[in-house]
Amino acid sequence: MPKRQDGKETKMKLLNAACELFAQKGYQETKVSDICELAGANVASVNYYFGSKAKLYVETWRYVFDTSEDPVLSINESGDPEIDSGNPEKRLRQFIHVLLQDFYHDDLENSLFNRLYLLEVVKPTGLIDDVWHQLIDPTRAKMHMIMRDLLGTETENEQLLLCELSIYTQMRALTTIRRNDLEFIFRRAIDDDFVNTLAEHIAEFSLAGIEEIKRKQK
Repeated sequence: MPKRQDGKETKMKLLNAACELFAQKGYQETKVSDICELAGANVASVNYYFGSKAKLYVETWRYVFDTSEDPVLSINESGDPEIDSGNPEKRLRQFIHVLLQDFYHDDLENSLFNRLYLLEVVKPTGLIDDVWHQLIDPTRAKMHMIMRDLLGTETENEQLLLCELSIYTQMRALTTIRRNDLEFIFRRAIDDDFVNTLAEHIAEFSLAGIEEIKRKQK
């Protein structure tokens, strides 16, 4: 029993060390020896517990996603009727508000998940594509339900997907632009009031765009 417990502790130390280093340097620049050194483990332990560096990287994504207060996860688990049913305009506003509040309060400039995500964007590995799709599919399903109601369509057509991309891109401003730069641009503190203002703007801007798309399709 003590050996089994020691093994579990070693595995967790390796996982936490991998989280820190992958988020700091990315997959390509992180060496297995560095992970083991930080974890205080034998250099062969990554292969023993995870099979390979690549499999450890995938497991890191799952672990960080499951243990962080990530905005995507909060939407996945949300039972908020304002998101799941009712007036589609109000549902979209609530969807945007929840995501932006979580982006802001999770301090994503420093969070492991955001750093992992941005490094994967800059230097894609192709290793976490399937895992990433599994993680975000529930959130996208909720967004697609709202968009179908707004656009008056029963299918997930290209126009719906373009609208989805536009909305997500606007919301990503809080994670892809440094907070100091946002404060310089807007000449104000990035606080709760700003986040609420931004959420309302994105909702108004997006709803107006969707309405124009519907008008042109008639």
